[in-house]
Amino acid sequence: MSDRKISQRRHAPKVDSLAERVLMTLADERANALSDARPDVLFSLCSAIRDYDPSARDVWRAEAKMLGLTDEEICDVYIPEAARVMGDQWCKDEASFADVTIAVARLQGMLRDLMPAAAQANANKVVTGPSVLMVVLERDYHTLGAGVAAAQLRRSGVSCRLLMDKPLKVVAEEVSKSSYDAIMISASDGERLEHIRECILNIRKTAKQHVPIIVGGSLLSQKLDIKALTGADHVESDPKRALQKCGLIVSNQGAPRPRKKV
Repeated sequence: MSDRKISQRRHAPKVDSLAERVLMTLADERANALSDARPDVLFSLCSAIRDYDPSARDVWRAEAKMLGLTDEEICDVYIPEAARVMGDQWCKDEASFADVTIAVARLQGMLRDLMPAAAQANANKVVTGPSVLMVVLERDYHTLGAGVAAAQLRRSGVSCRLLMDKPLKVVAEEVSKSSYDAIMISASDGERLEHIRECILNIRKTAKQHVPIIVGGSLLSQKLDIKALTGADHVESDPKRALQKCGLIVSNQGAPRPRKKV
């Protein structure tokens, strides 16, 4: 490890330690994942998000549209893969921590900009699927994956509410006043397992009825028994597989729906 990276870690504020673990996890995920992204288009996206000129991202989006990429493909494939590439570059000392953090923040901004357009493309579709609460706990700064997963669920016909950076009290209040078919907790930090467990216990106490709880996110890359340590019903990072584990199946039209009781 270079002297520069050691110096960055020594003098970085405490909050950066979580972000560093997230970036390293992104790199690990990329090493084990097969990507559908075109390498040249992905490379140009990574260049655009590292460019100080904001118009570079707009130019990339325009070029991506000319190549035939949809907003859904950008949200589901290119933005997550670009985040993994940036994490890989940080781990290899090819980019500074500050550069990567700024780049990932810009990817989150792109995702926020694209989600309304992607949703509008599906506005005429009837929401026939279940209702899901997606939770990113307080002080967990890895929100990009949860945003991508929520967008995927919504396009599949799921009613998905996204709660990010909220204290346990707010999560419990939301659960107590609404009826959800499933609750998904996206987590990145293994050192906060007790906090996740406390959240799940609060949900159990306040929910109007039993609701399956799934823990997902980059936390799952760690060699831990997440299900046993948190008390979750299921452990799964793929949102559609998570629905299936909860007894929520996908119809022929692609919209998830509750499984009929027999």
